[in-house]
Amino acid sequence: MKELSLISTLFVLFFSGQALGQQLAPNLITDNDHKCSVVFPSVPQEVFKRTDEGMKFTTHVTVEQNTYLMKVLEINKPPSASRGAKILEDWATKMKGKVVSQKEWSLGSSSGLKGEIAVAVTDMPEMAVYCNVIFKGETEYQTIVVAPKEVLNKARKDAFLNSFKFLN
Repeated sequence: MKELSLISTLFVLFFSGQALGQQLAPNLITDNDHKCSVVFPSVPQEVFKRTDEGMKFTTHVTVEQNTYLMKVLEINKPPSASRGAKILEDWATKMKGKVVSQKEWSLGSSSGLKGEIAVAVTDMPEMAVYCNVIFKGETEYQTIVVAPKEVLNKARKDAFLNSFKFLN
């Protein structure tokens, strides 16, 4: 009877570990409508919302207190030159933090900004927000990672942010 109980326990642990491993398997999300893709660390959820600026599509997942988001906003007009910086400032304001770094980057012929926002709110863990913003035509793309600094998975953050691609 003890052997059966031990085997049952090992069986449950083995298969629950496999299920967890499958849950955290990289998940390529291809958005054919917006001609882009990104690799999430797990299966994300999608939300669609009409805003004053246009239609916003948000895909997100939280894994081990790290939240990964891809936002696509059809802005219906060419973006201003300062729009990327405004997006970073809006994130900083929303999170009650401040932009601590930003640099220009490009992907093909599209250009944008990469930024880091530090959030230190009393009685809350110190947070980090990493936001890549890029524009293609009248569409704005954001890839974002939000996490408490003490549990930030840097390898997963970098893999996610660097996985964003435009489809041809």
